[in-house]
Amino acid sequence: MYLKRKVSVNKSTKKADTVFVVHGRDRRARTELSHFLGSLEIKVLEWNKAVTLIGKPNPYIGEVIDAGFQHAQAIVVLFTPDDEAKLRDKFIRPGEQPFERKLTGQPRQNVIFEAGMALSKYPNTTVLVRVGNLRPMSDVGGLHVLHLADSAASRKSFVSKLKIAGVVLNDDGDNWLSAGQFDAL
Repeated sequence: MYLKRKVSVNKSTKKADTVFVVHGRDRRARTELSHFLGSLEIKVLEWNKAVTLIGKPNPYIGEVIDAGFQHAQAIVVLFTPDDEAKLRDKFIRPGEQPFERKLTGQPRQNVIFEAGMALSKYPNTTVLVRVGNLRPMSDVGGLHVLHLADSAASRKSFVSKLKIAGVVLNDDGDNWLSAGQFDAL
């Protein structure tokens, strides 16, 4: 007989000054994002920490996202061009876009999947950001995915999205306007 263990995460542990970050393999982009968030006095809940919060050795990805959300005010999904993709030659038709014909950077598939899960469960507190040039994703084409760059306008837009998601942050002063370098990525 298989006994299913239900693990509940204490919902009172949610912290308004904390975000859960979903990211791919680009550790430098992830580090720069953490530096930027830290300059706003926002704490980052790491993926591995969220895994340990569940209390199971082999949690389902949805459980990790739930644990991250139950401990953080918002989920930030960082899209970076870690993989390369193109349409297979036998499916290319005349007039296809260049990104269909040649290898183009795209986020890791697990990041895209986890973004979809986060958006479906927590649409009002999931913030999508991208760094670098990415292959278009048709199913998110209608959503505003912020291109995170070094410009003040990009940073202010990100701060605005975080505030809308309910994240408590400190944007006094101007250190956050230069913390984290994204254009070089």
